[in-house]
Amino acid sequence: MARRKKSKAKKRHKIVKQQPIIIINEAPKGSPFWAVLLVPIFAWIKEIIQKFWG
Repeated sequence: MARRKKSKAKKRHKIVKQQPIIIINEAPKGSPFWAVLLVPIFAWIKEIIQKFWG
């Protein structure tokens, strides 16, 4: 039972980790520089919104 639960948690984590990788892999076809910049800019905007709304 314990082993089964562990493998289930690992599978869930893999799916969550794969999503951003897929987005990054798709973006460079158009513009690799923007794909790298978009993630920090998005996180920065999120922080500013949280500061203003919080």
